[in-house]
Amino acid sequence: MLGPKRFSEIVSIIENGLSDAKEVRFTVQTNAVLINEAWIDVFAQHKIFVGVSVDGPKGQHDANRIDRRGRGTFDSMVPKIAALKQAALERRIPGFGSISVVSPALDGRATYICLTKELHFAHLQFLFPDDTHDSTNPALAEGFAKFVEDLFASWQSDGNDNIHIKLIDQTLLGFLQDKQYIDGGRRISPAVGRVVFTVSSAGDIGHDDTLRNVAPELFKSGMNVSDANYAEFIVWHNRVSKILFPRDLAPPCASCAWNNICEHVTRSYTPLHRMKDGRVDQPSVYCEALKTAYRNGAEYLAKRGLPIREISKNLNPDY
Repeated sequence: MLGPKRFSEIVSIIENGLSDAKEVRFTVQTNAVLINEAWIDVFAQHKIFVGVSVDGPKGQHDANRIDRRGRGTFDSMVPKIAALKQAALERRIPGFGSISVVSPALDGRATYICLTKELHFAHLQFLFPDDTHDSTNPALAEGFAKFVEDLFASWQSDGNDNIHIKLIDQTLLGFLQDKQYIDGGRRISPAVGRVVFTVSSAGDIGHDDTLRNVAPELFKSGMNVSDANYAEFIVWHNRVSKILFPRDLAPPCASCAWNNICEHVTRSYTPLHRMKDGRVDQPSVYCEALKTAYRNGAEYLAKRGLPIREISKNLNPDY
């Protein structure tokens, strides 16, 4: 297991290699169980934002997050989160937040209350499972939508502007921003410019990590950091990205009122959600949950007094 000393050395190597970059920011995802003062010192030294994997109240969390002995990790995680909070208050680290996987079995309200009131997270990110149209259960769509509905309602009723939920923030920004992503059912600028890749401990280069098991032919580059050059890597990466982000939207998306907002919100989401039979040509398997977020976002802005013309400026004009 990588200890804090070796971890710090690796980050230093990356920092030195990117010394000419305008800005470099680091984040780390952890279950927080092993965090101690030595780890916090490393996070402070390199200004690392810490994301903690937590799925809500103890019962929900411990059902999925267990240690090597099969024990739930909630109780051992709580004091470590408190230590991160203290480090953030002291401005030693840039911040910390929760990363949770959405499940139709979860209670959105209870999850929000636990994360914000009990564990004191102010930055929340919710990830949908890495399912494709071949692996998902369509009967669960309503449960995902209900979770999003309850999450949005809890955030609104709380009225705390210091709480930031990435899905909600991105949804509201999707209405307010001035960029058009879609024109006539086609992506104006597919996300080829986004360079998301992975490097294994052996130096092997891969694409988006979510493709590793489902689409290994797209994930594997056949290149290694020991001998690959940047130009060769970019050619391969862009070729795969064009497959993952085709210019033409799926027909249901092309005619959807929310398509420009959805493109803004989901550009960082795994393409697996739109995959069927190995082809990325479908609406997201979480389409109903996303539409729930967009409807709630429009209603929220209307209640805050934003003119209808401003709310609707990024809706599909052909709808």
